Amino acid sequence: MKKLLMVLSVMLLAAAAVFAAQEMSVTWEWLLDDPEVNYHRYQLDGMDENNWTVVPGDVSVYVAEGLDPYKSYTLYLQRSYDGVNWSETAEATAEALLETAELTPVADEPVVVEEPVVEEVAVVEPVEEVVVAEPVDVKKPSESRFTFSMLFSGGVLTPVDYNNQFDPDWNVSAGLAFDFANIITANDNIGFGLRLNLAGDFYASYGTFFDDGFTGFFKDLVNFDNYTYGASASMLLTTDARVGIVDFTLGLGGGYGIVTDSAIAGSVYNQKIKIGENYIYGNWFGEALLGMRFYCGNVFSIGLEGTYRVMIPEYKNNRVDGRIVLGFSF
Repeated sequence: MKKLLMVLSVMLLAAAAVFAAQEMSVTWEWLLDDPEVNYHRYQLDGMDENNWTVVPGDVSVYVAEGLDPYKSYTLYLQRSYDGVNWSETAEATAEALLETAELTPVADEPVVVEEPVVEEVAVVEPVEEVVVAEPVDVKKPSESRFTFSMLFSGGVLTPVDYNNQFDPDWNVSAGLAFDFANIITANDNIGFGLRLNLAGDFYASYGTFFDDGFTGFFKDLVNFDNYTYGASASMLLTTDARVGIVDFTLGLGGGYGIVTDSAIAGSVYNQKIKIGENYIYGNWFGEALLGMRFYCGNVFSIGLEGTYRVMIPEYKNNRVDGRIVLGFSF
């Protein structure tokens, strides 16, 4: 929640009072020193919650007519960004212009009728008084940076043996992620959130796509008989660092994955699960994510992400994923 320290001034201008009319008018003015203020509200001689008069933020004057020149009047003033949260109260008092004469008791005496005397009416010159209120804090509504994104990805994966020897056996992977960024923010650039990853894996059942050479790669790629299918779901705690249009993401978490072919499972999964007459193979895993996306406006983004999975509990037969990511943020 941000707080703005604002200096609020109230200027009291007491206009001329005519003794014959027994009335005066008072003008209160205040400074417009914060362009983000959208509302002012004021009340004369009281702070009843139901008696405030609310005016737009660009109004800086209030004139009260027909006031009693023998009385003092106090104006109470508050201001707000959103019309809900109001500042502390500034006040300015217009002192009485005339003093009430003391009345002396008179004994019963004969009434003497005198000729009426016409007196000249005296006009009081305007008196200007400036009252400066103490600085007040106004609560400004907090701005949430929470962002929900749907991320579509596609790329390749390869198993890594327990000695972390990198002997690529490339397979195809596609995924859909639901990203909840900046649930908690540390500052204007860094936030913490959650990521739900759903992935579909397509393992080449008969060797890698490049076994038939580069020209056979595209033919093998679209032949679905070459694949064994798998799926996985994981939940990660994420940290996002936004610098301009670039968003860097780091995530840690875990999940569970399955595959339908025992030969493929032998290199990645080691839990055998019977479903009816058939078997599937699965494993729990820990997962680390590192990614970078470029925002094209406030909605669309494109980037690269890589994940490393550590199979639990044996901590071997791990895998590496690399994907191109298309994001849509709301």
